[in-house]
Amino acid sequence: MVFICDGAKWIWKWIDEYYPNSTQILDLYHCKEHIFDFAKIYHHKDEHQSRQWVEYCMELLMNKKVDEILTTISDLTCDQKQIEKEKQKLLTYLRNNKNRINYGLYKEKGLLYGSGAIESAIRDIIQKRMKLSGQRWTLSGAQQMLNLRVCYKSGNTNKLNELITQHQKVA
Repeated sequence: MVFICDGAKWIWKWIDEYYPNSTQILDLYHCKEHIFDFAKIYHHKDEHQSRQWVEYCMELLMNKKVDEILTTISDLTCDQKQIEKEKQKLLTYLRNNKNRINYGLYKEKGLLYGSGAIESAIRDIIQKRMKLSGQRWTLSGAQQMLNLRVCYKSGNTNKLNELITQHQKVA
């Protein structure tokens, strides 16, 4: 089982408690966003340099060099207290997620490491059907509709007959 999340501590705690053997991945976009936020502060006068530095950091992560990115950031010289504070904040974030940011390894294993595809599927499979104008759902009705929608969108229409049969037996 694989979880791709945005870095909220409560989510990781929940996953650790209920799925301790799962693979946990920090969403690539969120990781890059944190790195870019720091880069804009650190290279405040040079947007091009900021983007290059972010791409370098992402290249390290995509090449399974997690320790090297931490060293690279740690070694940065900060001439202002606020920039040093932001550097430490980024380092804490990355260290707290060190086991979740090895994107090169995830790519090697054929795993997703960004939530974009999942979020897109949610929009396509769930929201398009469940949020139509005037729709109101009970929990049971919504679950049944989602079961049908997942079967339909995944091409498992043979499962639809099973779901209909199960529903008829319950009724």
